[in-house]
Amino acid sequence: MTVTPRLGGPAAWANWIVGTLFVVLLFDFQTGYAIVNSDLARDTGLGLGDVVALGAIYTWVFAVSQLFSGALLDRAGARIMLPLAIGCFALGAALFAMADSFAMLAWAQAVVAIGSSFGFVGAGFLGGRWFGFARFGLMFAMVQAIAAIGSTLGQAGLQAALAHVDWRAMSWWAAGAGAALTLVALAVVRDPQPQPRSSGGVAGFVTGVLHDILSVCRIPQVWFGVIAGAVLFGLLLALGVLWTPKILAAHGLSGTEAGYATSVLWLGLAVGAPLTARWSDAVHSRRLPMLLMTVLLVLGMAALLFLPLTALSAGVVCFVIGLATGGHMLSFVTAAELVEPRLIGTSAAIANGAKFIAAGLLMALPNRWLASTEPSLADYQLAFWPYFALLVVAALLAWGMQETWRDAE
Repeated sequence: MTVTPRLGGPAAWANWIVGTLFVVLLFDFQTGYAIVNSDLARDTGLGLGDVVALGAIYTWVFAVSQLFSGALLDRAGARIMLPLAIGCFALGAALFAMADSFAMLAWAQAVVAIGSSFGFVGAGFLGGRWFGFARFGLMFAMVQAIAAIGSTLGQAGLQAALAHVDWRAMSWWAAGAGAALTLVALAVVRDPQPQPRSSGGVAGFVTGVLHDILSVCRIPQVWFGVIAGAVLFGLLLALGVLWTPKILAAHGLSGTEAGYATSVLWLGLAVGAPLTARWSDAVHSRRLPMLLMTVLLVLGMAALLFLPLTALSAGVVCFVIGLATGGHMLSFVTAAELVEPRLIGTSAAIANGAKFIAAGLLMALPNRWLASTEPSLADYQLAFWPYFALLVVAALLAWGMQETWRDAE
């Protein structure tokens, strides 16, 4: 007789912790690019355009892979897919450590991105399957919060570690951690119920995956929240991975001061994600919290670009920006509430994929208006006007979202 593990019990927490540790690891590697890209460019002879392109390659490959990762989790389950994904990440980190040219770095970024595309969605998937739909939003927000705290500490740690070791050694550490976590995932990660077998063999499996993706994409209201959330998170990732240290340098802050202030973005997100989830449940609304968080993000962006900043005030502004982008978590919740429960992984993957497509666009967009190799603050103020236009679009979409809140009972 097959015994179904108790939802919310020790097995649930063990699975969720493994998924969350993977997210912390990949977020640290991902956001660490903001800290190491200058040294990487120096050691490999890359220019600013190459650095931006490498960041964009990661986000675009991630986004494409993300379209399928959620459906694969829904169909094949976490027991199979998560160890494979973590192993792929470890391989990519090792390739990154060995790279000595733009082409090798691009391949490494692509491999890391394919593995990482299962991370955040995989942790959310485990939370939804192991803790039940009623706690899906909160458990997902907790994943984001822990990952963001990990990024805050990770960026600060990387900043300090760079005084003693180079970016290659850090990449080797990430590869080793990924290999170890792969073994843990093989031993721990399970699905609470056996995954149903797909009829029709491989062809039937692939057809089922594509059908699930199209089923979610056909719901118009899903896209209101997805696009609004994509603007919020895409802007955060563009700032946290690439642009904030450069903007703060233009304000006159040192590299160390800019690095620490940038890390506070993720601390703000760590507070904003669960705060928004609880606030949304308390006021019985998805629309209002997302709209107000978008408005707060406009104010934070304006402060970053137009107010005179010291190291302390830069940290405060970065915290506010990170806090506001926590509103992006509601796009996962609204998408999940608009689809069948069996498609939670697919809906989360589509939402997350859209966010990384947006991040790829937003990361590269300011470079079109930055002709100088050492831009001034005025140059950044001009180059970032599209961000404000997109935030207005996000606010309008949040206002037009279908109210999907429902009593968890």
